[in-house]
Amino acid sequence: MIFGGKSSPRLLVVELPEGLWFLDAEKEGTFGAFEDAQRPGIPFPQDVRMHKTEADALRRAREIIADSFPNESLARIDAMITEATTAS
Repeated sequence: MIFGGKSSPRLLVVELPEGLWFLDAEKEGTFGAFEDAQRPGIPFPQDVRMHKTEADALRRAREIIADSFPNESLARIDAMITEATTAS
């Protein structure tokens, strides 16, 4: 999980067995407004952007979080992007 919890919307970065990555907005709310993320009621993988690397998926997640919560600290996801970039 990249962002969210019990009382806030959740955004997940998910890896498929074939090595592609996608974003999963578990609820229609805040993150469901981003059409390139998997959303409830949308058949998978229709309209879902696939990412070739974890770092690419994390960068897109960062953009979505920054747009949705402009006052939220992005330090955690920035560290995750750095780790994913150096691991690949």
